Amino acid sequence: MSTRPPYAPSSLPSLRKLDAADFEPDEQWKTQLKKRIEEGLQSMVQEAKDNQDAELKKAPVGVEARMRLAEEYKQAMSNIKQLATDQYQQELDRERNQPQYHEQYQAHR
Repeated sequence: MSTRPPYAPSSLPSLRKLDAADFEPDEQWKTQLKKRIEEGLQSMVQEAKDNQDAELKKAPVGVEARMRLAEEYKQAMSNIKQLATDQYQQELDRERNQPQYHEQYQAHR
């Protein structure tokens, strides 16, 4: 008679403790989130470009005015980038705190 158990070790549930990495969404989810955020903010990017173009076409613009417009555009783009970063972090934190992750954690404790 064999003393080998009737199950394969790979069929056993994992008994290891879960850590923060177990609550991390996968890379595909993160990539899709970034794309969705970029698409959502595209109208703001376009509006910043359109505003700059409109100001430049209004009348002859001197060097100082061009520099001011360039700085305003740069600031608008920086603000949009910060919005995207903040939104990404909020969505990521929300996903990490989803109940399904915590249920998995509790089941393995």
